[in-house]
Amino acid sequence: MTEVTAVDLIQEEVGLINDRQSPIDDAEISDYLANKSLNLKAALDPEAAYRDADFVIIATPTDYDPKTNTFDARSVEGVIESVMSINPGAVMVIKSTVPVGFTAEASQRFDGKPDFLGGVPARRATSTPRVLSSGERSARAETFARLLQEGALQTDVPTLFTESTEAKGIKVVVYEPVLDEAEFFGSEVIKDLELFKQRSDLILANRLTPDIHDIADKVYTRDLFNSDA
Repeated sequence: MTEVTAVDLIQEEVGLINDRQSPIDDAEISDYLANKSLNLKAALDPEAAYRDADFVIIATPTDYDPKTNTFDARSVEGVIESVMSINPGAVMVIKSTVPVGFTAEASQRFDGKPDFLGGVPARRATSTPRVLSSGERSARAETFARLLQEGALQTDVPTLFTESTEAKGIKVVVYEPVLDEAEFFGSEVIKDLELFKQRSDLILANRLTPDIHDIADKVYTRDLFNSDA
């Protein structure tokens, strides 16, 4: 069974997870912690989690700043620096919402040393995914996909491996009702939420808000516990 160590800044939440209690009011999480066989522990010390890790999933907050038209990825950069100092051989998987081109820029900034894979889906999409996808074809991508498959409730989950250049062929639309522009970074802007839901097969969201709970099965978000304000 895969060993998982969660890192949090709040001691109370770390204690609850280690006592097999959910830090939030969520029936599914509570059931898993109380009744499922999990090789899971939580820690305050990043060193304890990163030191022997093969993969590090980064899921820190990255708030969107409408004035600069980008996401504040400083928390992600902080984790990258920490992982590089403790276990530079670990593969980092960025779940946080980051600006377009962030991983390539981060790799250049750290002299090409960090290894990145694509993100992972939200909790319910992880347990019942429609499809798993990776932004590269490699042994490590296959290994990580198998880890996600092992955590899924159903079997025979379709898995798609693509090169980064192939990702350009994926049609992207953006829901942003306050934007006057028809495009955002080359992607069509949709201002009607219901139309956006209908058009989208997968949705990347900074937060799992009530207005998209009805399509939570296709939402990918770093808001693991549906707790972000």
